[in-house]
Amino acid sequence: MSMHTHTHTRTHTHTRRFVLLAAAAGALTALPRMVAAEDAGSGSGWIAVRTYTLKPDADRAALIADTEVTFIPLVQGLDGFVSYYVLQPDPLTWTAVSVWRDEAASKAALPPIKAWVTEHVASSVASGPKGVEGTRAVIGFGPDEMMATPMPGGAPSWATYRSYTMKPDADREALITATHDDFLPLAQSMDGFESFYAFTPEPDGWVAIVIWRDQAASDAAAPQVRAWIEENALQYMTGEPTSAPGSVDIAAFAIEAIMATPVA
Repeated sequence: MSMHTHTHTRTHTHTRRFVLLAAAAGALTALPRMVAAEDAGSGSGWIAVRTYTLKPDADRAALIADTEVTFIPLVQGLDGFVSYYVLQPDPLTWTAVSVWRDEAASKAALPPIKAWVTEHVASSVASGPKGVEGTRAVIGFGPDEMMATPMPGGAPSWATYRSYTMKPDADREALITATHDDFLPLAQSMDGFESFYAFTPEPDGWVAIVIWRDQAASDAAAPQVRAWIEENALQYMTGEPTSAPGSVDIAAFAIEAIMATPVA
């Protein structure tokens, strides 16, 4: 199903949050950044996005705290979990992005996740979730990754979320190749780039999520990103994407899974 999003320019001042496994600090130096995979480029991994609209009187800060304390340990204990983000396009939107080893792992995780949502989130929700999910097409990380120490002064990480509809005759594999071979190196060369995920919801979706150190880094990169999209991506699409930029409230990882996930 499609995900309805809007463009926002609101500036957020709350601190970004990082929830890691206990051995995270050691893992970052003890393990290689990424393990190569033969299927580089397509066909491995699964990404699911769930978006809720919160009630006007919902306590978002309390929900974030509860998620960190109760949900993150739950999801990190599930087989095939790779990473999890909560994005904030606006104060009443709760967008959860979860990355899994494969579709089977994502599906197997649904019962405990739904039970947690019913107990901890449902009372704060006005509507939703609206969901979109699909095979990972391209994934890549910057030199410091999302696991770096938070910025001095608590500047939040910033995510841009773009959702496209592809033309019926679009060559999806060509777009995956161009994104992997051309866009990803471009993004990785930009100051403040942290991570990139592109995935392909069926039957004709293309969703791209870029996470930056802060909004300033995202804004500085925007002209180059836009130029690349116009030259290389829009030809495959039916029109402009829906877009939902916003800060990152929570980022959580399974360190070993991240390190075993192919770059692309």
